[in-house]
Amino acid sequence: MVLALDHETAQAAENIDFVHGSGKRKSAEQKDWEKLDELRCRWAEYEEKLDVMGKERNSDSKTDTDTTIMRMKEDHIRNGQMSFIKPASYEQQKSPKFRKQLGRMENMTYDADEDCYICANGRRLPLRRECTELRNRREVTTAWYRCEDCTGCPLREKCCQAKDAEQPKELRVNKTLQELRKASQENISTERGVYLRLCRSIQAEGAFGLLKTDFGFRRFLTRGRKNVRTELFFLALGFNLKKLWMKRENGRLQTHLSQLDSA
Repeated sequence: MVLALDHETAQAAENIDFVHGSGKRKSAEQKDWEKLDELRCRWAEYEEKLDVMGKERNSDSKTDTDTTIMRMKEDHIRNGQMSFIKPASYEQQKSPKFRKQLGRMENMTYDADEDCYICANGRRLPLRRECTELRNRREVTTAWYRCEDCTGCPLREKCCQAKDAEQPKELRVNKTLQELRKASQENISTERGVYLRLCRSIQAEGAFGLLKTDFGFRRFLTRGRKNVRTELFFLALGFNLKKLWMKRENGRLQTHLSQLDSA
């Protein structure tokens, strides 16, 4: 396909008088050719990326084409901590600015029995329609809720962004995502969830930050899973030795931030 586009663009360029620079107006033929050539370049780039990834992968790293980008679809740590990571909007939802956005579904009351949302003015947004489609090999359910009548509502300007004054407020809700967010919210709100989030922010984030700033580590120098694992082992060993030395110098040996779990 790419070779055919190469041939087509080259053949079309023979009959076009190309102009460039300020003060010169491109012809309609040149504009069409440039659009086609841009699509050809993008197609060639896609083909190259697919060839690099092969049939066994669906992603790769730009800095190292032999590696695969890790997607957080499962608990790869296998100790349950991935289930206690805060959602992206967790901190935003607690801010006063977020709570003033009356048109957001998070700031409305949901009636599970009637499957409808209730706005700040007490008006109901019943379910209008719902559909389920396949996205990235996963079923995703989307629902639309619409207010029956927003006429005369004093909060309309703060709630509805539609320019048409006759158009009622409508919500588009990704039910599949909301179910996952609800489960995540329940996990991080438990006593164990709070503890794991505290430990993760102290242990993992700080360690990686020190490796990048103090150690000057920016990328792995080796390739292959075995070599990278060995390199990471030496980095962790150096980090732990430095941490042990600092605790010894400050008289904090045999001290722990939190209570250790008994075997």
